[in-house]
Amino acid sequence: MAGSPVPEVRRSFVIAVAVATVLAVWLRSYGITSQVVIDDEWHAIHKLASSSYGGIFTSFGWADHSIPLTLLYKAMADTVGLAEGRLRALQIVCGFAFVPFAAWLAWRATRDAPCAALFAFLVAGAPFLVMWSRFARPYAITLLLTVVCIAALWRWRTRRTAKLAACIALTAALSAWLHPISGVYAALGCLFVFIEDACAPDIIRPRPTWRSLQLGAAVAGAMVLLLAEPLYHDRSNLTGKAGGDQPDFGSFERALAIIWGGLPTPAVVLATMIAAWGAVAMFRRDPRLTAYLAVLGLVPGAMLTLTGAMWLREGQNFLRYQLPLLPLVLFFGSVGVMSLVRLAARDKGEVAAWIAAAILSTAYLVATPAIAQVAMLGIWYGHLDYHWDYRNRWNEGKRRDPGYDPPDFYRKLARMAPGSAPIIEAPFSHEAPSNPFAFWATFHRQPETLGMIHDLCLEGERVGEPARDRRFRFRDFVFLDDVPAVRKTGARYLIVAREFLHGRPFRESQRCIEELVTLYGAPMEVDARAAVFDLRPTEPPPKPQ
Repeated sequence: MAGSPVPEVRRSFVIAVAVATVLAVWLRSYGITSQVVIDDEWHAIHKLASSSYGGIFTSFGWADHSIPLTLLYKAMADTVGLAEGRLRALQIVCGFAFVPFAAWLAWRATRDAPCAALFAFLVAGAPFLVMWSRFARPYAITLLLTVVCIAALWRWRTRRTAKLAACIALTAALSAWLHPISGVYAALGCLFVFIEDACAPDIIRPRPTWRSLQLGAAVAGAMVLLLAEPLYHDRSNLTGKAGGDQPDFGSFERALAIIWGGLPTPAVVLATMIAAWGAVAMFRRDPRLTAYLAVLGLVPGAMLTLTGAMWLREGQNFLRYQLPLLPLVLFFGSVGVMSLVRLAARDKGEVAAWIAAAILSTAYLVATPAIAQVAMLGIWYGHLDYHWDYRNRWNEGKRRDPGYDPPDFYRKLARMAPGSAPIIEAPFSHEAPSNPFAFWATFHRQPETLGMIHDLCLEGERVGEPARDRRFRFRDFVFLDDVPAVRKTGARYLIVAREFLHGRPFRESQRCIEELVTLYGAPMEVDARAAVFDLRPTEPPPKPQ
């Protein structure tokens, strides 16, 4: 802390971090059991449905299913079954556990309680961190493991125990196994410590470099132990993702905007300048720690920029591959603003710092979309349209383009009382860019279920649909050829969008509609874009709002 660690200050800090953690728990768990499984979350589902445990262990997969996550999901599917909440449980826990851990590290680094408390709220409400804590991909898990690893490594510099070394090796290996690119952080940390040891005065005996070399070997060995099999059997799918897109100015600009939660561009520029000042203030206080953090923050992005990777030009992808950069920038921003507050307040610096932390935390949570998105987006929270650029957080661009307008019936739904006309929509496209239902949902306020049509009217490989067995217990999906299950949803209308399926023309739409007619009778409305079935035709129509 900037002042003495009196009990009152400690108590205030603990209370603030506890409140931030409660907020983090709510943001990462509210409505999670009804959030539809979409986009990259299907990588693991497709893999576990088609492969044995051995096949998963030895393959990276073209779609990068994340080996340990897929093994976990397969074990869950074979025992208790997979459902929306279970699929994301580990990410949720890692996401909210990161908040108090990050706050504690910030306090250890700065001894500044208001700064660490502000940082806790920034991390708790950062929209991009919330998103990946609610999504069945490894990023929230690798973020926690990576930060534990690099914090333990920093501690190991001065206390070279076997327990710390084991923690470093274990977290580094698990992180790299979950997502190989995250292994670069442990490698850079070990290299930093080795160079630091190599520069130690000659009078130090035995040379510390031998210990850091041993640690580096242990970390590398732990990684190889888990990655050797897939590297031997399937390295082409790993190396094949390198190259391709290189980030440009727009990539860096959007990544910065995402880091600051979609604040207006002038505010992003100001916040970034304050974070740069925070890095300077931190360097004056602890040059080596700041250098360590700077290496970990800047080098991975530079490596990605030089090597390139598929789809890296998008700022969202560029940032998620180096997700530890986000809390690091927020940390320097917290240090910077508290430093400026104390310079301005002088004699009343501690009181002013706490007031500023409270005001800035509240302003950040109000100005950024995390709370509103979790509360309002419902099943479509995970659709990447809402996380591509938080400055356009409600799909403003699509609203200005008539090409994205929904079929006419959706406007009729909007005139019905909210919740009075539950709907089933088909066909479901699991890839977010090909799925229009998330955007069309903004035109109505009706409960939604997604209709599975493969067994009803499609042939060939099952894509973006769970198999019909008890391993998959997703509440958002219903098989349309299962009439009792459809009735059980309580849906009033079944809407079949006729134009596209998985991003291609929906050529089978007429066949699917004919099959549905045999089960549910003639549609009440049909046009070139949609067919609408009334599943309760004998009941009066829903009341208008």
